[in-house]
Amino acid sequence: MESAGSVRLNKYLASCALGSRRHVEDLVHQGRVEVDGKRALSPGERVGPGGRVRVDGRVVMPRELCYVVCYKPRGVVCAVWDRFYPTVLTVLPPKFQDRGLFPVGRLDKDSEGLLILTNDGDFAQSVAHPRFGVTKKYRAELSRPMDAEDLGRWRRGVDLEGRWVVPEGVDRFSGGVEVTLREGMKREVRMMARALGYEVTRLIRVAIGALKWEKLPPGGWMTFSREELWCMIRAGGLV
Repeated sequence: MESAGSVRLNKYLASCALGSRRHVEDLVHQGRVEVDGKRALSPGERVGPGGRVRVDGRVVMPRELCYVVCYKPRGVVCAVWDRFYPTVLTVLPPKFQDRGLFPVGRLDKDSEGLLILTNDGDFAQSVAHPRFGVTKKYRAELSRPMDAEDLGRWRRGVDLEGRWVVPEGVDRFSGGVEVTLREGMKREVRMMARALGYEVTRLIRVAIGALKWEKLPPGGWMTFSREELWCMIRAGGLV
């Protein structure tokens, strides 16, 4: 039964900068979450006003939400922490280090371009999950020029490890192709190019939805409100 002012547990946890909606729901299913001293059984449980929530025995509380768009340089990994490589958080100034930010989606270590970081799990889910329809566009420079026949093959789809993958769009430019994806597998653009006999020499994410990269330099960043950023993703904007 809902009480006035109560919120769903998964929404509460997502506002505590613990990660994406899917991640915080996994925490509940793993039995790591308590509400008012009792182990939570479902992400849909309600947290009432003044409710006390613990994760792994530690009290968690909502944080001020933050939305950052950065240009991830090559050689940097999309992780909060990594033993061997610098992470996207090291690209940002110290003032962001304790905000609980995490990357929305992935760019592999050797790729670069637009990346959103936030501590808003609901927002991250809306941008990253394919069912919400936010496409991502990549500019892939190739080891050799792509001919018209291979361009047509790529547009029709490529078999990747037994799965037929069809991009939203593929267009040529002087140094390679621009590929638009709705549902991104790990290293998908590189794997599709290789399946057609090409190697990607440089890969840049140039758009997230209608938000497009124009001049933000590697390592550069900008902050927005949730409303501003969502409007740019849906209606258009340049960074």
